[in-house]
Amino acid sequence: MYSQIKEGHFQYMIYATPVDTVLETQQKTGMLQNSKMDVFFSETKSRIDFNMGTMFYSCIVVDNTIPRALSLNKSPQGAFAAYLGKETLEKNAEVDSTARTELLNETKTILGFECKKAILYQRGEITVYWYTDQIKINNTGNPLINQYIPGFPMSFYKIADGMRIEYIVSNYETVLEHKDVIFSLMVPEGYRLVTN
Repeated sequence: MYSQIKEGHFQYMIYATPVDTVLETQQKTGMLQNSKMDVFFSETKSRIDFNMGTMFYSCIVVDNTIPRALSLNKSPQGAFAAYLGKETLEKNAEVDSTARTELLNETKTILGFECKKAILYQRGEITVYWYTDQIKINNTGNPLINQYIPGFPMSFYKIADGMRIEYIVSNYETVLEHKDVIFSLMVPEGYRLVTN
């Protein structure tokens, strides 16, 4: 029923909970309340928007037909934009030979999608995924799709900097309107273009 979705918008709620009692961690967790991530994709383009509470906003739009990407970052320090070329995108897609994935025989349903559990060990971090193989999208240049997980991530979490950060899909649609706006590589007004 869901196989080979060619375009879509998946919204993730982001939950930050402290795992230690350090005051700085408690404050940082408070600043991350009401965080969310929006993922848009078509057959050749993708976009991810992070709204991390009151701390920062970031976005990356990837057009694999060129290939080129636009990175946007906004924080109390200002709003900055940068273009990423083919070389940078290819470098981000390089295989990490030290990464190890453990596939577990556990299942659960998230928003009607049957999901399986996987644990990724990479660069000293452990990330727990619930993924589905009912959604298949082009993962080329898509920063959400982890090449070590055999499906689309419906939920994942890791513990870092004294916090557990969990992403869970809360809503989705499989038709995109205004794709020219969503996947635009134009620098928005108010952003300063910087070079890497």
